[in-house]
Formats: sequence, structure tokens, C-alpha cells
Amino acid sequence: MGRRIYPGFHVQGFRLGLASLKPTGSTGPEFMDSLHPTTTTHSDVIAHLITSPTPHLLEGNGIPSEKEITLIREAIRRAQEVLENLQREGARRAMQVLFPLGLPDMQPLMDNQSHAPDQKYKGYTLPLSMVETDMHIILTAFIDRHQALVSSILHFPPELLVEIFSWVVVESPFPTKHSGACPPELVIYTTCRSLAFSQTCAYWRQVALSAPELWTSIPFVSRIYPSDSPNANSQGYVYLVKLFLERSKELPIHVRVWLPYSFLHDGDIADAASLEPLRSVLVDAHRWITAMVYVSPDIYESLPTLDFPLLHALNLRVVLPTGPGRIIEGHYRGQHIVFQTTPRLRTLILDGRPLFPGLRNLLLPVTSFVGLPMSVEHLESSPELVKCEFRGPAGKLYMHDPPRAFRHVGIKSFRLVNTNYALPVFGALDIATFFRWIKMPNLEVLEIEGPGTIKARPVIRDLLRVTLSRPSRLRSFTFHVRDVTEIELLFLFGAMPLLEVLDIWDVPSRSLRLLLDPNRMKTGTSNVDEPFELPRLHSLIIREFSDPHFQALEQICYSRRLYADSISSSQPSPSPTPIDRDLTIFLDYRRTRECARYQNIIEGWQEVEPGKHAKGSECTMLLGWASYLIKNFLGSDRWRPDCSLKKFDFTGNGRGALLKHPWDSEKRDKFLRVVEEYEMKDGRLLEMTRLYRIMTAIRDLPEGCLLYDNIYFFRSRAGALVEKWTPLVEESAKERRWKISDDGRTLRLGDELRPRKIEVE
Repeated sequence: MGRRIYPGFHVQGFRLGLASLKPTGSTGPEFMDSLHPTTTTHSDVIAHLITSPTPHLLEGNGIPSEKEITLIREAIRRAQEVLENLQREGARRAMQVLFPLGLPDMQPLMDNQSHAPDQKYKGYTLPLSMVETDMHIILTAFIDRHQALVSSILHFPPELLVEIFSWVVVESPFPTKHSGACPPELVIYTTCRSLAFSQTCAYWRQVALSAPELWTSIPFVSRIYPSDSPNANSQGYVYLVKLFLERSKELPIHVRVWLPYSFLHDGDIADAASLEPLRSVLVDAHRWITAMVYVSPDIYESLPTLDFPLLHALNLRVVLPTGPGRIIEGHYRGQHIVFQTTPRLRTLILDGRPLFPGLRNLLLPVTSFVGLPMSVEHLESSPELVKCEFRGPAGKLYMHDPPRAFRHVGIKSFRLVNTNYALPVFGALDIATFFRWIKMPNLEVLEIEGPGTIKARPVIRDLLRVTLSRPSRLRSFTFHVRDVTEIELLFLFGAMPLLEVLDIWDVPSRSLRLLLDPNRMKTGTSNVDEPFELPRLHSLIIREFSDPHFQALEQICYSRRLYADSISSSQPSPSPTPIDRDLTIFLDYRRTRECARYQNIIEGWQEVEPGKHAKGSECTMLLGWASYLIKNFLGSDRWRPDCSLKKFDFTGNGRGALLKHPWDSEKRDKFLRVVEEYEMKDGRLLEMTRLYRIMTAIRDLPEGCLLYDNIYFFRSRAGALVEKWTPLVEESAKERRWKISDDGRTLRLGDELRPRKIEVE
């Protein structure tokens, strides 16, 4: 067989072939050490294999010209031809390349255990198969690297690249949770994406630097240093903040400052506003559009008075110190105004119940408020307010008795998330709550949430007497209180004819008979149709429902459906008060055990009830399997928001350790074999123990999420079990009236998968 050696192949070409394995713009001898030992050993033997026509592009991040593109494509074609010959002829082709002056005796060298120590063969001292492998690695890397140089992505129009970059570089998240701790979403958020685009190649860098919108999310400010400090002048954290401020030019910026503790700064705390990078961020206060500012009282008092003409959303919290010098929440009084003017402010989050001199001016343009003010009267300062949420210890809400309740016609959504044992009441006889001092006639969404210990009577009285109009415009009502009587529900329902979503705490089923068809319950002779209570009700959510008489809930759904169908078939025109026939009832529980217990009551599955099954029963075994699978197969990607582990509840001491050693995977393999060999007979058990859904989640894990999956095939075996169990589950589901949610905490009667969400604008 003839030999074909292309002209111009030399040692430098081989070195470039190896270098092509490195990331863009990075070369050096350290890469040779990272290769397999035989690859570096063969470097001088097959160095004449191929060369690059554009070594300067491989060593930098430039873009090839049209002439260079032609040369690169020709080099790729020749390298592919050599690779095809190598793949077709294998070791024989490798021998031809190794010995261009003539072939030695082939048989000894074809033996992998034989070596060629003779110096005339250029010092080749390793098995021949290794040479073939190394040649394949070098050629493949050469082709991949040069194909990247002529890739069309390097020549996209700049406008299209900017759109792609903007989609990848997501905006810095705006924290909204009630906590003084460092927001986890900011810890996970990274600013490296913008930097990566500017360091890929010269063209991408030019495009990235020409798009200031990629740099508007300023890095998280969590440390400050004096201007003359080495940390402030190094190429590190402070430099990065200044870099983003510079590259964002004059566009609006998103600022996140978290400095609640004294150890997060160097220098004089009284002069914190002059420390870097806080000083640089404050200089651009006129560009702030969203801001999170969590600072200690000392740092807040050191901030200057500034104007924020573009500020649209502000999350402000003065984190009060604990320990000997602690300040009780609600006792902090700011001494000066920091946010002097905020004409465009629409969203304000203000936790900690501070009292600032300019608080009323800050609230003036706001349309959405979240927090806990010192007094309900502060809402009068926000005539444009549409959404309001009180969260925190509402029992500390200060309220003196004003001459009359004030009226706020703008609020359409009000939410109370109380962390106290009970709502605040005023007067020696507990005769009023703060709802007595505010009228909201245009309210569409009202949510009262808490630990489930709020007294119902004073709240209901103040809502009906003062807060709500009669009839009200409520479309969604969340009422997490205990001991609501049937007569109180009757008054509430009568004031809410437009209600679509009702979310209540555990109530007796007899109290919900009000939602039945009133005409079917009549015992007299009257022929006048009585109206339904809550005719537009679409979603009914009951928390921690415990009444065993669940038949009343089923009667509510069926009676409404029958009534709506009879009206539509008997009348050509719509009913004056149409009934929503698609009512869905959700029974929501905090723990899967309570949900499973009530599911057994509904379906009559006492033989599989958790906590009451016989020791060693099939249910006990499957529940143990489910818990083991959750803790040992799910949660490797727990840092992701869509982590499968978050969909399930489990018992024990938490998730098991990740697969770190081969024996860990062997134990899991043995366990999975036990599950595979067991013959399931009852699909109800698979659904109640969530074993079917857990195995589905394992099957759907991303590739590489489970270590040693390429050896034990955990995901594919889980998929086979799902396929095997599917007929059993489908058969058992045919007779089911109530469906269970994926997380095992909610039972559903109806067609909707989740409750309707009412949004106001």
C-alpha cells in the first residue's frame, strides 16, 4: 500500500493539534501534562501528521478572514481524510505514518504486548494500539478546533447576538421574601455570563462591550473597603463592581446591597458611604431602577440624602442588631432622609417596622406595598396603592383610635400574612381588629393567612361592618381562621356574590351545606327558585380537612353540575345568575401522612393506611422503599429550582449522601434489583405510597445526575419499572373519584389541576 504524506506537515503542526484541545485563548506546556501519558510520549513520533494554517487564531481569540476561512476548511478536509483512512485501516495506517521510510516486520508490532525499542524507529517504546488511539485524539481535536473557527455563530449579525446574550444574561433577581438573611437567589445568581461573552473571541467581545444592557445587573455588594485599601484597588471584587458600572454606561441599573453586620466592612462605620464599592454605587443613584438595600442602622445613618428619579422597585430593610445592644423591632427611628425623591417608585418592600422621617413621601407614588408599617394609617399616604401585603408579627401593629375609619378606594388586593398567635385586637373586651379602621370597597382579593389560630368572630364582624362593601367585589377569599360557625359563613357568603376562589381552614362538612343546591333542600311547597350561594365559585380549597363525612363535598360538586346542566338544556338563554359547573375541591395538607390518611377514609383503604397497617405488611414495605428512593436517588441537583426532591416528602433524618464511592452505587443497585423482582398487584398501593411517581422522577433525571448510571443504568431501569407499573396504576385510577397531587399533600375532586389564581392590576 502506498504512503500519502501531505506537504507542509511538521512538528509545529502536531503541537498545534494538541493545543487545539485547550479552551479558546489558552495555550501552554501545562496542557501537555494534562493529556494521557502515551499522547505526550508520541508527540515527537507523529508530529509531522498535520499542521494548522492559522496558528495565531488558535493561540488568540481573533476572527478569521475570508482567505483564512478557505485555508482552514482545506486543512479540515485533509485532516478528515487522514482520520477516515485511520479509522478504515486502523493499526496498518498508523504503521505507515510511523515508519515513512519503510515498514518493519508487521506481526510483532501488531501485538499489543510487543514493543519496538530500536532507536531507528524514533524511540517508539509503547504498544502500537496506543499510537492509533493518540493519532485519533489529535486529529479529532484538530478538526473540532478548526471547525469552531469557521462556525457560523462567530459571524452572526451583532443585533442577533445581542438578543441571544440578553436572553442568557438574566436580570438580577429582586428579593421579596421576609428575612434579614442573605437572599439565596442572590447567592446563586452569577454575573459571570456577561464576562464570559466578552472573553470568548474578539468579535463577541466587541458585541458584548457595545451592548450596555448586558451589564446593568451590578454585582452583589456584600463587603466595603476604604479607598486606599489594597482590596479596593486590586483586580477583584471592587474592580468587578466598577467594571459593570462603567460598561452599563448611562442605562438604568439593578443594585443589591447587603451589609447588615459590622464585620462586613473595613474602616470607620460612620463613613461607610465613602467606602468602596458602596461609594461608586451611590454615585450612580440617579440610574437605580430596582434596589435591594439591607443594611445595619449605623450604615443607614451614614448614607447621604439622594434623589432617585428612576427608582421603580425598592426592598429596604434596616437589619436591627441582636445581643446586648439589640433594638426591638418597631423601636428604630431613622434620623435623616436617604431616599429624598422617588417620583417613579411603584413597588416598596419595607420589613422591620421602621419609622423614617420621609416615609410618607416614600409611600406617595407606590402602587404595591409589602411589609408591616407602624400603623394602618400609613396607607392613607398611598392614594395610588393597588396591592397591599402586611407580613410579620401583626400583633405588634400599633393603632390608636382615630375619629373614623379612613376609606381607600384604590386597593384591590390585600393580604395579611400573620406570624403572631392571633391578630391584634383593641379595647379591653377584644372588640375590634385593625380591619375596623380601613374601608376597601373595591377589594377583589383578600387573603388572611397565619398559623391557624386566629379568632374568627372579631375578624368577620369588622370585615362585614367596615372593610367590605355590601355586596363586595371579592373574587378570591383566603380565610385561615379556626372555629368559623355556619351562621358566620352564611353572612360571609351572602356578602361575596362574585367569589371565584375560596380558601378556608378546616371546617365541619355540615357548614358547607350552604353551597348545595338550595332548591333540592327545600321541604316546603314554594315554586320560587332560590339563588345559589357563591354561584361563580370555581375553586374551593380546605386546609387540614378532618371531617370524615366527605360525602357533603361530593354532593356540592355534583349538585352544581346537575343544576347547571339542567338550566342550559331547559333555557335557550343564559340564566340570570349562571352557576359555574366546573367547581373543583382541593383538600390540602401540610404532611403527606395526613393526606394519605384522609385518602384512605375516602376510598375505604383501611388495609393500607399509614400508621395502622400490620408490621411487615406490603404497605409498610412500599412506604420504606419510597422513602429510601427519595433520599438516595433524588436531590443530586438540589441547588436547581426544579429539583425533583422538592416535589416529595419523606421520613427519617434527611437525604442520604450523594454517590461518592463504588460501594454506594452497589448498595443502590442491589436495592433496585429487589424492587424489580417484586411483583406488584395493587396499583392503589403504587399511587398511595407515591412509588410510581418517585420512579418516574428517577427516570426523568438529567443525564449525568446520578453517578455510575453508565454502569448500573439506574434511570433506564426506573423507566422500565414505570412502563411495567403503568397499566396497574391506570386501572386503579378508573374507579377513583379523588386524585392525589404529585407532592402527595393535596387531594382533588374535579377537573382542574390547581386552584384558580386571581390577579389584579
